Amino acid sequence: MITLGRLIYKATGVMSKKGIVKNCEKIGKTLAGEIKTNGGNVEVKRVSELLEQTIGKKKSAKITIAEDLDTFKAFAREHLSLSDEVAETHFRYSKSAVILGKNGKVLLSLRLKNMNEAQALNTTSHELEHVFYNTVSSDNAMIRAIRKCIPENILNNIQKRHSSFINDTILDFQCALIEKSNLGSASSRLQDFTEHKAGIEGLLKQTGFKTREQLQDSIRTVIRQDIILPHNNGINLDLLKILRKGIQDEARAYKVGGRVLGHFTPNENISKSEMLGQLYDEAAIVLKGEIKNQRKNRWRKLFGKPQIDYHVPKPTILESSEEFKPFSVLKVVSEDVPQQIKTALNKKAPDFN
Repeated sequence: MITLGRLIYKATGVMSKKGIVKNCEKIGKTLAGEIKTNGGNVEVKRVSELLEQTIGKKKSAKITIAEDLDTFKAFAREHLSLSDEVAETHFRYSKSAVILGKNGKVLLSLRLKNMNEAQALNTTSHELEHVFYNTVSSDNAMIRAIRKCIPENILNNIQKRHSSFINDTILDFQCALIEKSNLGSASSRLQDFTEHKAGIEGLLKQTGFKTREQLQDSIRTVIRQDIILPHNNGINLDLLKILRKGIQDEARAYKVGGRVLGHFTPNENISKSEMLGQLYDEAAIVLKGEIKNQRKNRWRKLFGKPQIDYHVPKPTILESSEEFKPFSVLKVVSEDVPQQIKTALNKKAPDFN
């Protein structure tokens, strides 16, 4: 049956976010059904076939799906100008990855050999959502249109100046949300279910908050302490908008993976992946409010009125205090790891997919 969304995609090459979620779930459930019927596990070749059937040969030709290190290094070398040593370190310290390259090229790096069926299905569905969002979404189409209007040297300069800071900000915020989720390790989140039903009540029980307002206040505190820059920095509005889009994308991906997992392993309770997706949805709601505040600040500045500084300084944590406990720290001790990767990894970073 040809749907309206399918017709629009055929005509424009753009898929709605709802359509992206629907199609990624469909691919995941197809893989789950085949595993139940024929045994085995998720195969990269089969994922490529289903992707081509869904978005077409032309679009899928720009997407490389692989699980080997050599393909990862070659793509990183060509599109990101990374040395083989640095690329290999990134490969070793990640479970899967979606890497955006030049001219619309995308690498979906899946490491499925060491995963069981549930983990592989969840991971594949999750990462496919990111692939779809970065290739066929309306947001991606808008970004490509804007990039065509900006000279390449200026675009490269902007990326060099801001991309690392933005990526670190998104990473730190995700770390904080995962810490609040109380969902355990990445391996557990890929295959296990919570003890709660879907919905806000289940989310509150999982996170330990009594009300939705308390949960959102906790998220807002993280944003104002760790994300919003002090003294009404002009980048705050754009930073929050980028962060919200990233968090919404992650929320969709977690929920897609969790639903496919629930299809493969039926359970009356919500999966850990879906629960995390719900938490990300709450974060997106809070971010929307903070974006509104920053927009008001721009109007205040325009009319010469005093702006409100929404940045909240972090409380001083004394070394002797047991009240505040830091994030778990991922330490890299191998002398073979390049210094730039050590610097990136020796920071607060709970294990997450």
